[in-house]
Parts: sequence; structure tokens; C-alpha cells
Amino acid sequence: MILIGHRGLPCLAPENSLEGFKLAAEAGLNWVEFDVQITQDNQLVLMHDDSIDRTTNGSGFVYNLTLKQLQSYALKTSDNLNISVNIPTLSETLNLLHQLKLQANIELKLPECLAEAELSIIRSRLLDAFLGYLNSLDSLDSAWPKASPWPLISSFDHAILISIRKHHPLVPLGFLVEEPNMALLALAKEYAPASINANFSFLTQDFVKLASQRNIRVLAYTVNQVDQAKILRDWGVYGLFTDIGDKLNLNLA
Repeated sequence: MILIGHRGLPCLAPENSLEGFKLAAEAGLNWVEFDVQITQDNQLVLMHDDSIDRTTNGSGFVYNLTLKQLQSYALKTSDNLNISVNIPTLSETLNLLHQLKLQANIELKLPECLAEAELSIIRSRLLDAFLGYLNSLDSLDSAWPKASPWPLISSFDHAILISIRKHHPLVPLGFLVEEPNMALLALAKEYAPASINANFSFLTQDFVKLASQRNIRVLAYTVNQVDQAKILRDWGVYGLFTDIGDKLNLNLA
């Protein structure tokens, strides 16, 4: 079972920050997960929330701000991390992860605050920018070494994942869901290679077994208790997303 640093190592550094990914590597993790959104000027940046209010010293919605505006703000840090931490781009994040030899789960995020008419525009912009980025990586050994595996691309918006599959048949997809079901197993099988990334509280041992019989990996989020992690490991869950990767890595060794 793999442990995946949920937004890095948020117990010690700002979520979705380069500093958090460095600490995750130091803690012995081999994977990290992070959220990617589209800016007003069609740049790909790391941010979980629709707005930057909670995690930065600025305010506003990611899709309404340019990259330059976003990088004029700093991520909020704890008292013991007395440095300015910028909002990273997808490109600089992947460059760092290659240096650290960390595998990535990229979650493509859409705003939850928009009606479908506006959301469809953001979806198209995000998809176009991300596909353009993947296409550029195909020919750039320095940015994407040929020996490195593709990251796992996940989203709650399954239409985005299906669109990516049409252009990239080998990129692994992660169908994000709160509560998994048989229809999702069929979807993951149809668009393989794919995993089901589900809320751990809705997983059952029977579902994990059914997925395994279909050669579909199940990943569980967000697991921050050692006892729960051990149960999921015994069920055959492939990977756990966790906020306390440093502690789980020690206790599950």
C-alpha cells in the first residue's frame, strides 16, 4: 500500500506548496497529491479552494485572477515557517517532484460556486490548458523524463477525465467520488488504466475485493488514523491519501 501526501504535508507546511512536497519527501513518502486550477489568463496553478481567502494573505477567486496577481500573494504559514511561500504553478511543481523522485496525483479542480453555464466555460479552459501541457511534455525530456511514469490524473468531474483519455490513452486516471458504486467500477474499467479514489468512510471490504477482481485499484481519502489505515491495508486498498504522512509512514512500516 502506498501513502500519498494529501496536498503535501499540511501538518507541517502550507497545503499545495513546494515546501510541503519537500517535507513529504524528507518524511519518506513516495507520492504526493495536489490540486490544480485554471487562472484568468489560462495558467495552471496549485490551489484547492475556489478562492484564495483561506490559504493566502489575498482575496478573490482563482479563475478571476491572473498568474501575476496570484503570485503577488503569499500562502499563509505557521509561526515556525517564517518565510514567504508563493502559490506554485503546475510546471514548477512537477520539475521539483522529478528532482525529489516523487510520484504525483494531480487533481483537476473546478469551482463549486458557479452555475453550469459558467462552469462549462471554466471546464473547457482547464481541459484545453491541461491537454496543451501534457502535449508539450511529450517532446520535452527535461520537463518530463522518458523514464518517469505519468502522474495519476484525478477529478470529481468525470467528463474531464473521459476527455483526457480520448487524447492520451496511457495516462492513468483517478475517478474521484464520495461513495463508490458498481457503475463507477464499470466506468473505471472502460477507461482503463484507471483507479477509483473514494472517501474511506464509504468503502467496504467487499467493494475493494470486487475492484481487485476487475484489476481496478482503489485509493482512499483522507485517512489520518493509524488503526483505520491498517484496516484499509488489510482490505487490499492500493493507496491512502493522508495529512499526516510522516506519522503514518512510521506506524505502518
